[in-house]
Amino acid sequence: MFDGLAITHELWKFLHSHFVHAGLPLRAPAPSQVILFVTSQCNLRCPICRVSRRATSRNVLQVADYEAVLRDLAKLGVRYVSLTGGEPLMRTDLFDILKRVKDLGLTCHLNTNGALLHEREIGLIAALGVDGVTVGLDGPTAAVHDRVRGRQGVFAEALRAVTGLVAIRNKHGMPKQVGIGTTVLRWNLDQVPDIVDLGKRLGVDKVRVQPIDLASVPDCRLRDDVWMREEDYPLVDRVFSDLLRIRRQTGLITSSEGYLRISKEYFKGRLYRDIPCYAGYSTLVLDEEGNVFPCFAVGSVGNVRRDSVADIWFSDRFRAVRRDIAAGRCAKCWVSCHAEVSLLHHPRYALSTGLAMMRRKIFRRRNPDRV
Repeated sequence: MFDGLAITHELWKFLHSHFVHAGLPLRAPAPSQVILFVTSQCNLRCPICRVSRRATSRNVLQVADYEAVLRDLAKLGVRYVSLTGGEPLMRTDLFDILKRVKDLGLTCHLNTNGALLHEREIGLIAALGVDGVTVGLDGPTAAVHDRVRGRQGVFAEALRAVTGLVAIRNKHGMPKQVGIGTTVLRWNLDQVPDIVDLGKRLGVDKVRVQPIDLASVPDCRLRDDVWMREEDYPLVDRVFSDLLRIRRQTGLITSSEGYLRISKEYFKGRLYRDIPCYAGYSTLVLDEEGNVFPCFAVGSVGNVRRDSVADIWFSDRFRAVRRDIAAGRCAKCWVSCHAEVSLLHHPRYALSTGLAMMRRKIFRRRNPDRV
């Protein structure tokens, strides 16, 4: 019964946000997902990521601030919160924040590079009831992964984290989902199917594929080295065809079929421009200083230290930004957290994306020991 009510609720929010995007004079529904960017600090300096190059803020939200924000989000109707960074585990109070999330009954997901996940941290994740953890894994070998992550030994640390999370999931049922997230770039393109196979052998529940976002690469000179060249296009076709096949056969890849198909064209510079963006309609981002964004490609629309999340979400300023996004005045990125939501609202891809989500829900219900 609860599943049916939850699905009906999400379907209504989906239709509601679609009507708002179309210009109907309605208030936006609560965001389907909220991303908490809890720190810009990171223990790694990945050459393809600019986050760790940001100046460390001394004005970060504290646990009490997050507790107030999370209560506002729960009252607004938010059900899903994802914590990311930087590296979230750089915060010594991370588990206090996670506890506040779970105390409010919210579904909680944690993104990490895994290097700081040891037995103690893995035990706390399970004890707190964190629903899902995704560990970044960008290669099936140390040579590839460590190159992407900028430090030797990180591959072994990521494998240790995944192995520990899978073991405690098998023993205690938490976290419900253990996954790996892979950033696809020229350095690892030919080995992405091998990463998926490694994830299967490790016993993960899901693999998420994310094409590199060139805007995140801090060194402009490096962009030509990590981006696909014309001679790589046949390999791009083969790899993404393999990923689509693996997805259909195993269900392990949670990236939607539409997302994978368009990612293939994205690497050839032919990103579909007819897919409207739903950032700010179904998604909300909060950084470590309390600034609120539709996504990081669009400027801040408020700060939770001055106003409540609800006041910001329903503000005239946020409405104006939504209109700009609906009109196509945005960066047109292909970051999965926003692109997948946008595909869910597109008539050409909504069915396959929605069915993929439904299949995952049914799998979790029928296989409670593996969710």
